[in-house]
Amino acid sequence: LSPSSSPPVYRLPSTVYRLPIILFWLILAALLFPWLLRNRRVLGRWLLSTAFEENVARVSAVATLAEVNDIDADPWTETWEYLYGQIVAQAGSRYGWEPQITSALPCAEGQQRQEQVANMAQEIVQRHPREAAAAHLWGVMLSLLDPGHRLWYRALTGQEWATTGVVDNIWVRLAWSVERHAWGDALHAFWQERVTQIPPTAALVWWGLLMGRVVVWGLGLRGLARLQLRPWGALLLAGVVGYLLLLPGPIAYDRFYVPAAPAVAVAVAAGGVSVLGKSCSRILTLLE
Repeated sequence: LSPSSSPPVYRLPSTVYRLPIILFWLILAALLFPWLLRNRRVLGRWLLSTAFEENVARVSAVATLAEVNDIDADPWTETWEYLYGQIVAQAGSRYGWEPQITSALPCAEGQQRQEQVANMAQEIVQRHPREAAAAHLWGVMLSLLDPGHRLWYRALTGQEWATTGVVDNIWVRLAWSVERHAWGDALHAFWQERVTQIPPTAALVWWGLLMGRVVVWGLGLRGLARLQLRPWGALLLAGVVGYLLLLPGPIAYDRFYVPAAPAVAVAVAAGGVSVLGKSCSRILTLLE
């Protein structure tokens, strides 16, 4: 080599970049497999948790029925519980038991009824896949737009958001105007409900949480962009964020009041990928 030529640049093999995501799935499988074995022995079925079946019955099927019947049903309200009661009544009618008699049931019978209600709920979701998808994605979208001001306002002031005199979900109010092509009304409503008529404490909570979300998502996207040379790591982190956002579905905006949850997952995984990559690099250097 001539003195002017630059030294060769050592590049890690592609397997090093794939190693973090491979280890992630191996560790996850090792953690979950004992639960699968336990449920196979106790319940006689290969499943991770009956909570997923309960979630279909208590959440997905209820939201689907609300979408099918064009009913505005917020989670855990009387309307929501009424729709769930309809699912339980249908299961009782099919399998021959009274929905009202639910107390003092033996564990095995109670488990059987829960499974039957879950089966009925799955049928409802399967009969209306378009409505189920719409309800699921609508809940996720609201979770991205709702900064969680109702929860934090109650925690900080001891009062409900309704006492502020402004609407709790400004995005639904704006959507109502936009659907009718009333763009001026939408701008006027936002200016009134979030600038002029909102009390100072409520404005501080709402705008503060909204700006916090903007900062968190900005930093998260910047972090993913900086991982462009590590596509497998970026794919893993994007999958973690997507999983956390999409899993709750129709009640996502009821669950994800803390906007930092995806950012924490990204930070932890990014730190692990960085440390693991450096360790692998050092090992390969020593092996040379």
